[in-house]
Amino acid sequence: MLFRSANTYYGTYAGYSNQTGVSNVMVGNSAGFANTGGYNTFVGSSAGNKHATGDGNTFVGNSAGLSDNSGQANSFFGNGAGANNQGDQNTFVGFAAGNFNQGKNNTFLGYGAGGSVPTTGGHHSGDNNIFIGAYAYAGADTTNNVICLSCQQGENFGGAIDNEILIGSRDIQYTTRIQGISNYMKAGGNAVYVDTDGTLHIASSSRRFKEQISDM
Repeated sequence: MLFRSANTYYGTYAGYSNQTGVSNVMVGNSAGFANTGGYNTFVGSSAGNKHATGDGNTFVGNSAGLSDNSGQANSFFGNGAGANNQGDQNTFVGFAAGNFNQGKNNTFLGYGAGGSVPTTGGHHSGDNNIFIGAYAYAGADTTNNVICLSCQQGENFGGAIDNEILIGSRDIQYTTRIQGISNYMKAGGNAVYVDTDGTLHIASSSRRFKEQISDM
């Protein structure tokens, strides 16, 4: 165990390259090997191994944040979580979650969530997304402000999408049931309809869109 400039290193080559960063904790073989940043916590074999200059990160798991070079304020939990991340202020939980992320302010929860393999050979570069579930992924390498609940990697939602809520996979789920709706009536509301790709829309109430209207 080595203590230097308020740093704590435990493991072969842990914190090996650091000469300037302070208040780091590196535990595990080669954890934080290339790190020179400060206020980082890397726990696990090769956790943050190639991380160089970013501050305030927490990587827990073997190879978590492995090649994250200069990310700031990221939290990765799970083996390989955020292994190739290049973004800031992300939270990834699960094996290989956020593995190829380049965006910021993303939250990926689940095994391979956020695209463990890029769909077009690049990295996921969208911001402000929430993907929850094993392999949860919106199907495009650039999405912003998307909430994806158990939608599967490779699901085709029509290319790049932004500002949408996606639930489930068309190849797995065929029925949607939501309790507390069928017996509740509210005056002044709008009717909705579902188009062929599962998107909800508000139905128009104009007379010209109605059929079989008769006088009372």
